[in-house]
Amino acid sequence: VGPLRVLRPREEAAEGGVAAPRVVMRRESAPHGAGTKLILNQRLKGHVTVSRKGERNVQLTCLELVSPAEGALDPSKPPATTVAPATYMLRVRTVKEADSLEETLTRCLAGASAAVEAAA
Repeated sequence: VGPLRVLRPREEAAEGGVAAPRVVMRRESAPHGAGTKLILNQRLKGHVTVSRKGERNVQLTCLELVSPAEGALDPSKPPATTVAPATYMLRVRTVKEADSLEETLTRCLAGASAAVEAAA
């Protein structure tokens, strides 16, 4: 669909707080068009797991906040959000690319977990 990028925080941004790496994927809005749409923007923190599903597939599972449907809101109560699992299947061209992606995501998750523990 589009290029997948693992963005690591800059050192100066990480000093002010615990900044986690992110997985970002965009796709073209229209074929050969100028604009892009963001289709994945997930921080790599402790609530994210990475697993291998097949030779060329890497699965990213995370917890996301889900807001209730607008019609289900009771005006007398504050809106409640719930946590629901979200799964993303990332398919790459070769087995070597899948190995590299899995290794990079796992390394970023380990680094993010260590940064959170150090900050606590």
